[in-house]
Parts: sequence; C-alpha cells; structure tokens
Amino acid sequence: MAFFGKSFMFNSVPCETYDLMMYNIGSTKQGDGQFASIPTIEEEAVGKKWKPYFYGVRFENKLELDMVFGVNQRRLDEGKYLDRYELDEIASWLTGHEEYLWLDVEQEDMLHVRYKVICQKLDIVDYEMIPMALKASFVCDSPYGYLAEEIYTYTISGTRNISFFNKSCINGYFMPELEITQTGGTFSITNATDGNRVFSLTSYPSSVSSIQVDNEHGIITNNQDLNLYPYFNYKFFRLKRGYNQLTVRGNGTLKIRCTFPVNTGG
Repeated sequence: MAFFGKSFMFNSVPCETYDLMMYNIGSTKQGDGQFASIPTIEEEAVGKKWKPYFYGVRFENKLELDMVFGVNQRRLDEGKYLDRYELDEIASWLTGHEEYLWLDVEQEDMLHVRYKVICQKLDIVDYEMIPMALKASFVCDSPYGYLAEEIYTYTISGTRNISFFNKSCINGYFMPELEITQTGGTFSITNATDGNRVFSLTSYPSSVSSIQVDNEHGIITNNQDLNLYPYFNYKFFRLKRGYNQLTVRGNGTLKIRCTFPVNTGG
C-alpha cells in the first residue's frame, strides 16, 4: 500500500509527539508493498524425471514497507529542522526493539488496518544539506497486515449453534484465541465446516472458572494455574476461510478473540 496520509503511530506513540508528519521529498517517496503473499515452492528435480517432485510451499516472503517523514508544517514555516538530539530521540523510538510492534497509518483507506513491524533501517534524508526528513524501512512479521482486534461474545446454555465468519484472507487455517468462563465441567466446540473437528475440555475441576486458550501457540491457561492438558483432547480450535458452522456445548460464556490477517499492499 502506497502511503499518502500525514500521520502515523508506532508502538502506541503518535508521530506528533516528535513534531513529525509523513511526506514525499524530492525523489524520496513512500514505498509500495506487495499486495498478495508470494510463496516459495518446495520441490526437487530428479534425474530422468520430466517433472520435479512437489513437496509444498512456504510463505516466507514478508511484507516490507518504506515510510518517509519529517518535521511538521509549523516547524517548516519556522525553519526549525531536526537537530542531533531529536534524531537520536526518534531513532530510540523506532529502532533497537527486540520484538514486532504495531504500526498504524492514519489514512482514510487504512483506518481498519495496521501492521506488526520491526524497523530494520533508518536513514536521514537531506534536502539542500539540511536534515529535513527520515526514511524508515520496516519489515512485517508476515506477508499481511491485520484488522483491528475483534472480540465475539456468546452466552452458552447447554447447546448453541453459531455461524461464524472468518475474515482472514489466508487459504489455510486461522487460529483465534478463546476465553471460556464456566465453573468446571465439560466444554466443547464442534466445527462442522472443518470435518466436524472437536475442541473439548472434559470433566475439568470445578475450581477452574476462567480458561484462556492460545490456539496458535498451543497454550492453555486458567485462573487456578492448573494443568488442564489431561482434560483436553489436543485438538486446538481453528477456522477455515469464510463461514464456519459451529456447535458449542457448555454452560457459561465464550469469547472468540480475532486479529484477522489481510492483504493490504499494492
């Protein structure tokens, strides 16, 4: 996605904190990102075989973004450019982090999308020998941007059927986080769209009233810090693309927490 907005936020800190705004300067412009993920093909060519053996694909090409920003209009009008102290402050804000952090661009067609990034490079852009702007090169944690987090809450009393729409653009499985509020007993989710795959916790202790499930990383935690894996069927909850027909059984509240990956480049 080519940026044409004026404002952005990194790690929950707005660029206005440093008197910055986004713009093009001379030949240095905002970069375009790829629109859709491009897979790396895994295959092997064998002698005397006319076609290689195909093993699958890997999605290792992450989305990369370039962003140009400098002093805001007020500073420009006053002829106040970036000094060495300010450059160091901005560099500390954007670089040197050991994890992916959120980048939000305030742009009309991107208000619903954000990126999880690491700043790999930060260059000073000189204009007539004045350090007027900076160019940051970001690499994302995946080939996708993300929609804002959405939490879907359902009250369960016995059995409830749910038609759940997975907004993810990936063709593979999307694995959201779950929060289950129920005092002991048995809780299960059957996904008819996924071949009747069942996620279930069976006859777990009554002292457990709140369970959090990170399906993507295979982690289950609870309010009592008990080991719930002996009560689990080891089939973590997942969603296919589009509509999923779910049957939930239990007595309590189910929250499905989603940060859907989407194509945003182009």
